[in-house]
Amino acid sequence: IRLSWTNRGMPAPFTYRLRAPEPDAPECDVTLSWNGRSITVSALIDSGAGLTTIPASVISSLSLQRVGDMFIRGAQGPRQKRGLYRANIEFLGIAFDNHPVVELDRNEMLVGRDILNKHRLLLDGPQLSFSLD
Repeated sequence: IRLSWTNRGMPAPFTYRLRAPEPDAPECDVTLSWNGRSITVSALIDSGAGLTTIPASVISSLSLQRVGDMFIRGAQGPRQKRGLYRANIEFLGIAFDNHPVVELDRNEMLVGRDILNKHRLLLDGPQLSFSLD
């Protein structure tokens, strides 16, 4: 299994997205691809998530094959067994090839610490902006 990432860099900072009635949040578009198919989804930059997660609809759209299982625990509730998949991920000028992702019962993707810990993340709440380099 080959894991790699590249940083082509994009100008920062990036503006938080409006999420009313929830608080605004660091969010961006992410392109996921596999086997010649691609899809762009909205993703929350989530330093509280240990792993990068994707919705079941993305798994179906890209025809991703399950490569294993992961046990995850959300902010609330017990550990749950979820499917582990691989996909190419690109966002904010950063690309991750053949990256592990976990299925989650949400309509949005979460970019977790498995990616964020490879970069310097700055959340500027008063300016409602973030940078990742």
